[in-house]
Amino acid sequence: MWYAIDMPSTLTRALQRLAEPRHGSLVFGGRDGQPLDPDNLSHRRFPRALRQAGIARHVRLHDLRHTYASLLIAQRAHPKYIQVQMGHASIQTTLDRYGHLMPALHRAEASKLDRLVFGSEGDGRGAEAADNGSKTVADSTKGLAT
Repeated sequence: MWYAIDMPSTLTRALQRLAEPRHGSLVFGGRDGQPLDPDNLSHRRFPRALRQAGIARHVRLHDLRHTYASLLIAQRAHPKYIQVQMGHASIQTTLDRYGHLMPALHRAEASKLDRLVFGSEGDGRGAEAADNGSKTVADSTKGLAT
């Protein structure tokens, strides 16, 4: 099974220059315009391409997939977009597999909660930030927790 992904135009042009003559709409397709056989691609063509590129270290084709997801996360792409690009049937799969790479997202959400509840920017003072006289969500919700 194969998926179409969004590729930046610079990458598209580079791949077009490097690829064998194109057959069909795929960057790397067979002569019949169909996707290459996955086993042949992984075990023969990809290692040959690595050697031709001067890459001596062992890189699996699947490593490129994880690199792509990691780069999307690093640029703070929306998890739903990452899910679609990775071809995951469920957002849960994406979050389970790559959620550990999103610590900045975790910190950002904690800071947003700090601002909402305590009216602060995570200054380390916690609930004391509410002592400035302004009414915060923390003040409004006192007594609601069970």
